[in-house]
Amino acid sequence: LNFTANSTTSRIAHAEMDYYAVAAIEAADTTLYLDSINWTNSTAAAVDVHNCSVTLLNSYIPGGAGNEPFHFNGMPANGHALIKNCVFGAPRGYNDSIEFTGGNRPGPIAQFIDNVFLAAVDDCFDMDATDAHIEGNIFLNVKQDAQRDSSSNPITTGEGNGISELFVIRNIFFNCEHTLLLKDNGTAPMHNNTLVNRTTTA
Repeated sequence: LNFTANSTTSRIAHAEMDYYAVAAIEAADTTLYLDSINWTNSTAAAVDVHNCSVTLLNSYIPGGAGNEPFHFNGMPANGHALIKNCVFGAPRGYNDSIEFTGGNRPGPIAQFIDNVFLAAVDDCFDMDATDAHIEGNIFLNVKQDAQRDSSSNPITTGEGNGISELFVIRNIFFNCEHTLLLKDNGTAPMHNNTLVNRTTTA
């Protein structure tokens, strides 16, 4: 499904999307509201959006994609991005669960609330020059599958033409190598998070 420039909100709810060879949902210069969607049986990204406002709720995003399952690039000046109550499977290969670029204070920023990340060998959140509010998420089994120079992290910042400022509150990190990687002058106040069973690659 491809949504192109328009001023209306396109809605998809209570849907199954299977066996797609390219991104299941692509959008540019518009607004999406996605609720209760189950993506399965694919090697492509589930969502790929550019300069869009997005709400993604109560959905299952598989990890079988050959690249980042959720890719976001470019926050509209008066836009929004909310990802809440979703479950993310482990991405295939050395890929992030969410690749996100865009949104800086004092303008709108991304919000990631009450999601579950089952596993990753790279990063769950890769926030490139992006500010974000990250609250109430559960990060599980985030660790390398093989020795490499780049570490594996539930949350990381870096790259792009701006500095990432994250607020990380009330999250749970279980069986992860690290908790947070701040690159390129990123900042992240952390409050009331729980870190359990930190491990390293054998």
